[in-house]
Amino acid sequence: MLRNFIKDSAIYAIPQIFSKGINLILLPLYTRVLSPNEYGSLDLLLIFAAIINVTIALEVSQGLSRFYITEKDIKKKMLYASSAFWFTLTVYSILSFLIFIFAESLSSLILGKDEMALTLRIGAIYIWINGIYYLIQHQFRWQFQSKDFALASLLMSLTTLLATVILAYYFNYGLNGVIAGLMIGNFIGAIFGILKLSGTTFTFVFSKKLLLKMIRFSFPLIFASLAVWSSQYIDRIMINYFLGTDQLGIYSIGFRIASIIALTTIGIQSAITPLIYDNYEDDKSKKSLATIFRLYFLFAVFVCMILFLFIDNIMIIFATKEFFPAKDVIYFLAPSILFSNIFLFFPGIAIVKKTYLILLINIFGALINLILNFLLIEKYGITGAAYATLISSALAGLMYIFLSQKFYNVPHEWKKIIYIFSLFLALLLTSNYLKLNFDQNYLINIITVIFYFISVILLGFIKKLEIEKLLILIKIPEKRS
Repeated sequence: MLRNFIKDSAIYAIPQIFSKGINLILLPLYTRVLSPNEYGSLDLLLIFAAIINVTIALEVSQGLSRFYITEKDIKKKMLYASSAFWFTLTVYSILSFLIFIFAESLSSLILGKDEMALTLRIGAIYIWINGIYYLIQHQFRWQFQSKDFALASLLMSLTTLLATVILAYYFNYGLNGVIAGLMIGNFIGAIFGILKLSGTTFTFVFSKKLLLKMIRFSFPLIFASLAVWSSQYIDRIMINYFLGTDQLGIYSIGFRIASIIALTTIGIQSAITPLIYDNYEDDKSKKSLATIFRLYFLFAVFVCMILFLFIDNIMIIFATKEFFPAKDVIYFLAPSILFSNIFLFFPGIAIVKKTYLILLINIFGALINLILNFLLIEKYGITGAAYATLISSALAGLMYIFLSQKFYNVPHEWKKIIYIFSLFLALLLTSNYLKLNFDQNYLINIITVIFYFISVILLGFIKKLEIEKLLILIKIPEKRS
């Protein structure tokens, strides 16, 4: 498992790092061509697209993943995939058509402003294309076509970058140019995927029986996904309601920068899911998963440290002064994102197919988030929303860990995890103390980072032999049976 995981993670990581890199490149452009108010409207559209992705197609991609991977019959595999594709294409087409037709009435509801029908119509086309691209990328993962996944991601990212720069900056189309750039990028990625999968995976066949089978599995996950969506986005919905799109735009920029921490799961998320389903009965898989989690945690803590220590420099690079208040929320949003991705390393609930527990956990997290947002936003503004997000994601994450370990006990190295976290806190506190007494902030930051590396090696959190094995695994290709 570990060898395949590392190889696939590396392949998946390259395009995703590139994609995230392009998003970071675009961020300074967004803050220079869009006002906080306009960026708030953009975020509302992306939030709407996110809820559509987890509802309109009934999460059929999740059902497809469950049955496609375990199905041995090639023709039946194709029937599963094609049924999911044509269903997804149909429902997205109907929805996007309705949004396009009723854009005048819906623009205020979705974008937070009246008289934005043209923007919403462009957004409707983007939502339609993004839904198809979303399913195609999932299919590449289920078929272990990591190279095609990578190429589609690269094409999408490069096209988005080029189109956005031309439309939003060169032609000065502003918000419409940004959304059109996203639409064109997704279109190119989707076309590539359809061409690669047509005739071999997606064909002109359809099975109502298999579609219903996938939906029966995935239907409970819709509510779980909605709960996840609520946990992730209810803060922004409520910020827009209580404080307006200006504050939403500032908060959203903070979230974008905090999402740098999501780089820690790039490659992992795409590679680990199918491998766990294929190997979970093997005891060696548990040990490999524990090792992967420890190494992940080391890297995640490091990225958090870089983000926190150099936050002022990062803000200057990625945002204009209008967006600088976003700095205050990053300290809370970054760790909340880590908690939101913790499920990757605790597959117990998914393995025993108790999807209703995922629903209950996410509902719990969403309710906590909702209550805390009501209590904190009016008093503390966007910082209060960040508090609420961190607390709710931490509680939900811990609950998920407890239940997953109960069903599928992975021998995680908890003592080392606690020691790593303690080291992280100690170094940050020491760094802040030194900054108060010495006017050498940049030097202190660099010394703190170096000391972290030395400490994790001396304390045995990562071993030389372990690094050598990882490098060997990356270099040596593994043939799949």
